[in-house]
Amino acid sequence: MESRNTPAPFRFEFDSTNRILRAAFWDVVTDEDVTSFYRMLAEHSVALDPLAGILDLSDVTSFEVTVHTIRDLAWSEPAMPHPNRPRCHCCEFFSYLRNGAHV
Repeated sequence: MESRNTPAPFRFEFDSTNRILRAAFWDVVTDEDVTSFYRMLAEHSVALDPLAGILDLSDVTSFEVTVHTIRDLAWSEPAMPHPNRPRCHCCEFFSYLRNGAHV
């Protein structure tokens, strides 16, 4: 399953053999993108019941998400409801910093 019919800079892929839900972002990521992603992640998690999740941020060129949005999402229900299942976040953080990003 791949879902990329949204103008947002992200997509979902599901490996049904291993039940791994992979999501990837690219380009500029905004508050609206992250909020929409979180809602869609929750929907996919319920529908597919993945055993693991991967979030790939390696193609993100700019992360323009406010602290307010991160805080709101942190206080909301988990998008992937099973905390004992593995999750992996991938990004080229040092490359991102070398290219002038600020943390």
